[in-house]
Amino acid sequence: ALGLDLVCNGLFVRSDEPGNLLGRTRLLYRDYGTRVVRHPAHRPPLDLVEEALGMPLDDALTIGFGYYAQALTQDAMQRAPRFAPALNVLDVPEESWRRFLELFSQTSEEFSAAADASRGYWQMRSIQERPLLRIGDDVVVLDERFLLERFTRGLYWLVHDNKKTSHGDSCRQAWTEAHGEMHELLVEDYMTEFAPYIVSGGSAVFTEET
Repeated sequence: ALGLDLVCNGLFVRSDEPGNLLGRTRLLYRDYGTRVVRHPAHRPPLDLVEEALGMPLDDALTIGFGYYAQALTQDAMQRAPRFAPALNVLDVPEESWRRFLELFSQTSEEFSAAADASRGYWQMRSIQERPLLRIGDDVVVLDERFLLERFTRGLYWLVHDNKKTSHGDSCRQAWTEAHGEMHELLVEDYMTEFAPYIVSGGSAVFTEET
């Protein structure tokens, strides 16, 4: 038998392939989120993340992955590519584009101010939180990995900060518990699916309830 906490650590803390991370983020909020018992403010996680995003989750995933994919097609030896704000190949409303850039991009002036305020030269929080740089009407991807993390795993912090600001610490804590429950449910399903067959009967997986 394997402890679920240990398996959760191995599956969800390690670096992931972009497709797996994107698919799992959507699965967590749209499927496992509906099974969560501990709903902050009696609302499912999908409602909370879309409230914090200010757009449908699928719009945010589409835009984020669009910038990520475009950045990966560029020659790493060349200067950072500049993209038009709306990648025309994606069918996403204009208001979602504007909201996405509002959340996850910064101007050169904002970036410079954040860098000046950093306590150590190694700190990357400004780029982690806003990994897109706006230059006029164009957008530069500052760091592909930070961008991928921000609109997938980073959605946890977006809701966390939104709930803490708007509803206080108790709602923030309820969100933390609901987010953890989503992952526990997913891990339980993974483990049940892949657990070895025991000839004598019984189960090779022991949940928290067991």
